Amino acid sequence: MSRQQERKLVALPVVSPTPASRMGRRRAVSLILVHVLILIHIGHWLGSGSTLSPLEPSEASFTLLNGAINAGAVFLVVLILSTLIFGRFFCGWACHVV
Repeated sequence: MSRQQERKLVALPVVSPTPASRMGRRRAVSLILVHVLILIHIGHWLGSGSTLSPLEPSEASFTLLNGAINAGAVFLVVLILSTLIFGRFFCGWACHVV
């Protein structure tokens, strides 16, 4: 390679920056709300020493065993219905694990 070939500059196209999306703000608000709810749940547990009911969807099986609806069952139904209506809203926007 000669020096002239090494010095030859290539002009790259300039891409204009995209405007800020309003979805980013909505996702941030969703994540903040989920974290606030988690903090409220932890605060209640620290203050009272117990929780109202297991909140994990896997705990919904106790609803069938005990014959009473627990928070895990309600949470599972809400997740399934919101996924059917809004798509992957919780996993895509509001999941605190991101």
